[in-house]
Amino acid sequence: MSAAASASKRVLSSYLRAFRATRVAFQGDLPVLTASRGEIRENFRNPDTSKPLEARLKEMDDISTFLLRNIVQGKKMENADGKYALNIHSKTELGDNDSVKKAKKVLMDNNGGCCGGANAKI
Repeated sequence: MSAAASASKRVLSSYLRAFRATRVAFQGDLPVLTASRGEIRENFRNPDTSKPLEARLKEMDDISTFLLRNIVQGKKMENADGKYALNIHSKTELGDNDSVKKAKKVLMDNNGGCCGGANAKI
């Protein structure tokens, strides 16, 4: 396979992965789905050529991963007094908040209180 064919295959793969990620992340939200796909198309049609191809593909793959793992749709439930139903799927990253707990402990240990105060050092 030539270098050009290999690059084309990687670009197409990245493009399709981005579209799949938007389908999962924005399922049922047609305006957001349409806008996000428009942005993807625009970025692939008119790429930022100041960056090398590998960097652009990595950036798009990172965006796709972020959409799949970190974007959760919330839809207000009718007759539920302000409650929302969340669309958490198998690829949603569910953290255990250890990093948040550790940062809070560091702040408290430095006498910075819960918000860090003037003496916070992280």
